[in-house]
Amino acid sequence: LAGIVLDHERIETLRRELKRNPALLEICGFNIFMKGEVVPTSWAYTRFLKSLLKEHMLITEMFHDLVEDARSILPGFGKNLALDGKAIPSFAVKSGKISGDKRGEHYADWGKHIYSGVGKDGKPWEKVKSWFGYTLHLLIDSDYGLPVNFTVTRASMSEVKIAPVLIESTRKSHPELIKNTEYLQGDKGFDSSSFICTLWD
Repeated sequence: LAGIVLDHERIETLRRELKRNPALLEICGFNIFMKGEVVPTSWAYTRFLKSLLKEHMLITEMFHDLVEDARSILPGFGKNLALDGKAIPSFAVKSGKISGDKRGEHYADWGKHIYSGVGKDGKPWEKVKSWFGYTLHLLIDSDYGLPVNFTVTRASMSEVKIAPVLIESTRKSHPELIKNTEYLQGDKGFDSSSFICTLWD
């Protein structure tokens, strides 16, 4: 988690940071007064992440339990929701050809976001962002800035197609939260008649 927060894309850069930063080392739960090497080896991180992936169902359950805790503690939690997608580039540059080969991706693909508008000079502009990897589709409480639900798909998956699925999944997992929702915000990529009808229903 510290690696994600501090924007370390690789385990080795996080390990170097931990070795030179005793405050971070202590925050992460390591005893800075222990003799010898206290920062885990690269192999320990790899083994831990591999074990963590096997428990994704349990982690998802923990996430939804925390959402329910937030709903019971925070006044108006879930009243105002927001929906957006976030590009997650892969470290690999293309799909792997051999099944089980960890050096390539076997699920990721290419995605593209097109942003457009009108500048101060009145001229239209367009910006295209493409990446190889995945998309994180995230539903949050926009008052508290806390996540309510999420799913990860291939990069090419349309956000507006995933949105109704995410809302329905949230309705099943957190019926009381959805019952009290009044507003859902999203950018113009979610402006679909069928999605609006689904929300109204």
